[in-house]
Amino acid sequence: MKRIRNSILNPFAWLIVMMTVLVLIVFNFAIRKSVEGFIRSELERSIVRATDMVDIRLDPSSPYKQTAEKYQIIIHDFMRISRQTANVEVLILGNGGKVLYPETFDGSALTDAVADIAYEASYPAGGIVRFSEGGGFYLAEYKEFHIADGQYISLLFVGVLAGALEIVTIVNITLVAVLIVVSVAAILLSSKIARKISGPITATATAALRISQGEFVQVIEDRSSQESYELTKSINKMSEHLQLYYELQTGAMQHAAHELRTPLMSIQGYAEGIENEVFSDNKHAASVIVSECKRLNRLVGELLTLSRIENDAYYQNFAAIDLARIIRIVTEKVGGYREKRRKNLISAAVPEHIVVKAHEDLLVQALLNVVYNGLRYAKSRVDISVQANHAFAQIIVRDDGCGISEQDLPHVFDRFYKGPGGNFGLGLSITKSALDYMGGDIACHNDHGAVFSIRVPLSE
Repeated sequence: MKRIRNSILNPFAWLIVMMTVLVLIVFNFAIRKSVEGFIRSELERSIVRATDMVDIRLDPSSPYKQTAEKYQIIIHDFMRISRQTANVEVLILGNGGKVLYPETFDGSALTDAVADIAYEASYPAGGIVRFSEGGGFYLAEYKEFHIADGQYISLLFVGVLAGALEIVTIVNITLVAVLIVVSVAAILLSSKIARKISGPITATATAALRISQGEFVQVIEDRSSQESYELTKSINKMSEHLQLYYELQTGAMQHAAHELRTPLMSIQGYAEGIENEVFSDNKHAASVIVSECKRLNRLVGELLTLSRIENDAYYQNFAAIDLARIIRIVTEKVGGYREKRRKNLISAAVPEHIVVKAHEDLLVQALLNVVYNGLRYAKSRVDISVQANHAFAQIIVRDDGCGISEQDLPHVFDRFYKGPGGNFGLGLSITKSALDYMGGDIACHNDHGAVFSIRVPLSE
């Protein structure tokens, strides 16, 4: 698996190499075509000049009357054209293509072999031809000029590309050197950028590994880019939440073990007493065992409810629910407890057509916990009222008790936090977890007694 640095650097390096090669290919192709076109033009101009000179010398008004004199002057003109051209050599030929001028190719880009090939390639006259010899490229055209009856002068015009292409070679070397320097600089820069990008990610990955091993570390928030900042910030939040969850889970396990241990010890004690025939009235002992088993059953049920909420076991059963029906179910379920406590439960008329989106059993359990809590601490009555508020249905549960102490108020929804007269300290915690899970919330304050404000999302 590639590292981020290599994933960034490798394509960039390949791109630089490919661009370098492409630039060299395109440059060489273009410059060679340009040089060849320039020399072809120079060769054509030399031919035109030679033709014009012959026409001038052979003009009837020319002062040169004798054929031999004209022939000599024309030869001199052709030699002058050859000396004046930078990249075109003018060869004066004799019979069979023998080079009469220049007498030697010393100091010239031509050789006897090149001259012979140029003659063979271009004779008889048929336009400019291109050929190569000894690694060099040449252009050539054979031309005959009629001087007098039966007298001709044969010329071979040879354009030499080698000299001009030497400049291309120099430019190529310079261009390659520049491209190498630029490529190295670009690769070093891209490597630095890649390290800058991959560095925070590597540090974050290391931190994530440590977090997975139970070390809830914090990483330094990287502000070099928005993405790196959001990543490191998210990792830190995750670490904080995992640490809090771990602490809550550890505390919950300890509290659960403690709450389970007390009734189990009571059950064990009474069971051993029955086994050893210690009690004269086994019925009382059995009654205690049954009572403690019911207590254990309630505790296990509440723990299972919390576990299902945390494991997303209810979400598939969310539905549109008539809130008035839920309030009726809750008031019916607490009827026996209310009669036993001799308290009044007053439920205001629920506005029609208030439909919420929730899980029915979970919503009933959440409301029951709040109403039971109100009946436990109320002096004489508990009031329930419902109203629609924007996108939520708001349920107010108010009792006329002494209210919640300032010391307990911040912790009423904490797991296993028990106020005076509490059971396991899970009821209100389950209510908050359930409402949060269903997209609602719950708040609590004192106003001549405890007031719980519950919000549940309305169904669309």
